[in-house]
Amino acid sequence: MKPEAPPESRPEAILADPDSMVRSFGLTKLFGRRRALDGIELDVRRGDMFGLIGGNGAGKTTFFRLAATLIPPTAGRLYVARHGVTQWPGVVRHALGYLPDHFGIADRVPVHVYLEFFALLVGIPAPERRSRVETALGEVGLADQYEKDLRSLSLGMQQRLALARLLLRRPALLLLDEPLSGLDPRARAETLEVLRRLNGAGHTIVMSTHILPDLDRFCNRIGILEAGRLRFCGTLARARKSLERWSRYAVAVSDRGADAARLVAEAPGVFGATLEAGARPARVTFGLTPPAADPSEVVARLVGAGLRVVQAGREEPSLLDVYLRFTRGKVT
Repeated sequence: MKPEAPPESRPEAILADPDSMVRSFGLTKLFGRRRALDGIELDVRRGDMFGLIGGNGAGKTTFFRLAATLIPPTAGRLYVARHGVTQWPGVVRHALGYLPDHFGIADRVPVHVYLEFFALLVGIPAPERRSRVETALGEVGLADQYEKDLRSLSLGMQQRLALARLLLRRPALLLLDEPLSGLDPRARAETLEVLRRLNGAGHTIVMSTHILPDLDRFCNRIGILEAGRLRFCGTLARARKSLERWSRYAVAVSDRGADAARLVAEAPGVFGATLEAGARPARVTFGLTPPAADPSEVVARLVGAGLRVVQAGREEPSLLDVYLRFTRGKVT
């Protein structure tokens, strides 16, 4: 006999929580014998800018497709906007907008005609369509492209147009699978700024990307997937706190960077000593394994060798550090 589900996993508990936007319990998806997702317990709260991180094949796209009700789970439960995706697919679809990692943009039509067509498809009444289109274009910074032909839009503008398409129905939740893929630095920055504004306006956003520094600056919570399993789910602050035992430091020397890197690497308790390419002054980052390691001993070693240390300090763990800490390089 199976044990009774914990109270927080019961449907009535989810329905009673107004801030639950995405919640899964034991979520599993099989494709043949392959476990694309294996017992996922993920929690996204209202107002989150949530980053879903993982390598190719980790299960990110599978999770998005499950949440968007495009495929059914094999086992476990998944609630979106407090409704089960299998029991209430229509309600779930109304609550979210889903942008897949590949989408099509038709050409030879003006931007507003393209959006008005989708407004018709999703059932927006004719008297409201133009105002909804204008509002959505304004939200993504494309108000001045209203009459432009789709062929004239850059890739970054096309990505923002796809976001505008989602916003026509004013969904509370946006699921964005690799929304920054293939964008140049300026287009990526512009798209991120749009997402920041949308999140500030009340949209809960769950997005995946391989560009970890972007998530580091914009996301308040993250989930790390590897080989179909959730390795971490929580705030960035909690993830960084978990790395306190694996502290990283940096020292900068006026010259002789290669010598500094060698001396640091040879110090007791040091691991991962790396000379930053092109840094001026020369900068070496490294990790220390407690409790025997002491960063002051590393500095003393450099000074004793005649190097001039101009800066030294502890490094705030990056999202890449967090990702490497919680994953092991496995694939499904």
